Amino acid sequence: MYDEKNRFHALSNVPGKRNDILQKGVRERLLCDECEQRFGKHEDYAARLLGGRSDARARAHGDVVSIEGVEYFHFKLFQMATLWRSGISTHPMFSNVSLGVHQERLRRMLLADDPGEPWQYGSLLFTIHLDGTPIPDLMVQPTLAKLDIHKIYRFVFGGMAWMTLVTSQKPAGYILENLLQENGHYLMRAKNIRQMNYLASAIQEFKDRGKFGPGLLAALTIRCRRDGPCRAAA
Repeated sequence: MYDEKNRFHALSNVPGKRNDILQKGVRERLLCDECEQRFGKHEDYAARLLGGRSDARARAHGDVVSIEGVEYFHFKLFQMATLWRSGISTHPMFSNVSLGVHQERLRRMLLADDPGEPWQYGSLLFTIHLDGTPIPDLMVQPTLAKLDIHKIYRFVFGGMAWMTLVTSQKPAGYILENLLQENGHYLMRAKNIRQMNYLASAIQEFKDRGKFGPGLLAALTIRCRRDGPCRAAA
């Protein structure tokens, strides 16, 4: 989590372990310069999209945000690269991510600049808020879950919860329609963090253990990029 002074706090659920303040967030040396540049183009686009600086257009309909004009190539490969790097990482933050045969499949697709079909390692996105106030600066250790018969990994960063599919079977239509489409259409849903049990319970645990310093949680809920998707959802 980032506080009001833009310091990155690493919170542990281990009793008695103090919070760490990391100057540059969670980092690990993984890639050569060539691959950093390859992925960097997708990361730059994702930052512009989530920050409201792309050509995409967002409209809110209740708790659903409909986005048009998303660049499928860049944003899909950004999602895939995030998953792949989490799988090869040795950092404790990503210890829950184990991709098996999908690790090599992802590597080959990324090397070929192949974003695949929407369901191939695509993410369902949820903008997260606390009673209507966006929470842009929260990151949570990825966790494994199931959606129907499909494995998903749940990430939280950039004001979003990302439910990334890891499956060899094409999922049902109601899942497909909520993934990024090749024509640039994306449906996101706004979720109150109190309704997301795995997040609500983690935050409550940290709170009960006294892990939140003065103003830390409040700071998380007040800084949202003015025109980004999280603002449209709110």
